[in-house]
Amino acid sequence: MPVDITDAHVFTDPIVRPADSDAADLTYIVTLTQGLANRTRWLYDVIGGVAYPYQRYIVFAPLVCAADSPGTAFGWGQANGAPGYAQSLVDSAYLPIDLGPYLPYGCTLDDVHVLLTPGAARSGASRMSATLHRGLYVFTGTETKTLEAIGSAVSDDTTSTIQSLAWTALAEAILPTRSYQLVVRAGNDGGTHTYPDALWAVRLTVTVPGPG
Repeated sequence: MPVDITDAHVFTDPIVRPADSDAADLTYIVTLTQGLANRTRWLYDVIGGVAYPYQRYIVFAPLVCAADSPGTAFGWGQANGAPGYAQSLVDSAYLPIDLGPYLPYGCTLDDVHVLLTPGAARSGASRMSATLHRGLYVFTGTETKTLEAIGSAVSDDTTSTIQSLAWTALAEAILPTRSYQLVVRAGNDGGTHTYPDALWAVRLTVTVPGPG
């Protein structure tokens, strides 16, 4: 009766084959197949034990210069004493975030989530909001550039609780001729910006096609 081979998390090296003078029995067949089975298990475990294609999350916290520094980036600064998040400094401040470094070439961008906390409950156009943009470029021959929005702007839910703004089911193929930018806009307190907004993190959901 056939017998199953139990693989192990070992990169067997080298793979041994029988010599001409070895006995023609199962000993070397088992040795050979065991080594190959072990390598297969090792590779499977190293890539996360999942089948391709697969989805993965990429999470990062946007960092800007200190809140008390001159020339703060686009009206946003790093919250004092808490370097893990960005804080708005003025009304309607825009913070552009290049997503390119986080998107592996050849993958598909599925979802974008922006985790934030409005500094106050606001309504209408005074709320925090975010937009997602795509750039299409031709670098040689007849050079061109096209900049366009992906979907519509997303605004907070009018409360001051921590929440996510999201774009889902995007199916954006990441190509070397494209760029992606997220722009977060702070809320408006009527010129005083008494209640700073917090931008905690961005999560990208991508589908990785697999080796080759």
